[in-house]
Amino acid sequence: MYRGEFARRVPSSIDEIEGIAEGSGLPLEIAFFAATRDLLPLRHGCTAVLCDANRSASGMPIIGQTKDTAAPLNRYQLMELQYDSGLRAVALGYPGWIGNMSLNSHGLAWTGNSLYAAEPSGFVQPASLMKRIFLESATVSEALERSEGLRLGNCCFGAADRSGRAVFLEWVGGECDVIEARTGLLGHANGILGRFRDRDRSVIESPGSSSRQQRIDALLSDAREEVTVSHFKIWFRDHHDTAYSICSHRSSHGVFPTTAAYVADVGSLEFHVVVGPPCLGRFRTFRVEA
Repeated sequence: MYRGEFARRVPSSIDEIEGIAEGSGLPLEIAFFAATRDLLPLRHGCTAVLCDANRSASGMPIIGQTKDTAAPLNRYQLMELQYDSGLRAVALGYPGWIGNMSLNSHGLAWTGNSLYAAEPSGFVQPASLMKRIFLESATVSEALERSEGLRLGNCCFGAADRSGRAVFLEWVGGECDVIEARTGLLGHANGILGRFRDRDRSVIESPGSSSRQQRIDALLSDAREEVTVSHFKIWFRDHHDTAYSICSHRSSHGVFPTTAAYVADVGSLEFHVVVGPPCLGRFRTFRVEA
C-alpha cells in the first residue's frame, strides 16, 4: 500500500527493508510494517525546541525534544547508522525502524511530535516516510523539496541544518505549514501554532499541552544569553506546574511520562540523549562522523 511512495521518494529504504527481512527471516511484508509502523495517528505529548544560528553560542542551530509516551523504556534503541553512500547518522527509535529522531552527517537534525485535530480525509502516508526523507537529506530545503505533495496525518516535525535554518513543519488535515524560527528560539508542545490553529483540539485531547507551551515560551523568553546545549538540558528537566510539567512523571492526570530526551548540535555533530526522565538521568553524548 505504501511501498510505491517509499520506492519513489527514498528508494534506498526498500533495499534496507529487504535486508532486514532477509537477515531476520521475516516475510517482507512484516519487515516493511516493522520498519514503517507509525502508520496510525500518534497520541502522546512532547516538548520540542528550536534554536537557530542567530541565538546559539556556536553560530549553528541546536534542536531538541522530550519524548512523552507510554512505550516501555526498554524498547528504545539508540542506533548508529552507516551507509555505503558515506551517510552517517545517530537515531533514537524502536527496533526495526529505518529512520527516526536523528542527526545525520550532513548536519541535519529533526524532532517529531503529535498534533491534535480532526483526522484528514482521503489517503495519507505514514510519518515514517518523512523521517526517512530527513535521514537522507542534507538540508531543510532539500527535505521540503523531496516531500513536495506529500500528505501526512496530524503531526509536527522540527528540523534544523548547518545553513542556519530552523523550522517546524505542521501537517494538519494532510496539508503542511512551514513555521520559521524567526525569533531565534521557538518551542512546540503539541498545540497547533501556525495557520491551521483554528483546527487545534489539544485543549481537549492533550492535557498539559497548553501549560507546557506557556512554560517553554516563558523559559525561552528568559534566555538572555547565547544558547548552548546546557540550556536545553535545563529546560527539559523543568518541573514547573508539576501535573503538566515539561519533564513529566506518571500521575493520575492522564498525561504521558517523559521517557527520553535528546538534543542535537548540528555544528559539532553531537547528539545528546537520556533515556528515562531527564531530571533523573545523565545525558550521554554521541558524535556523528562526517
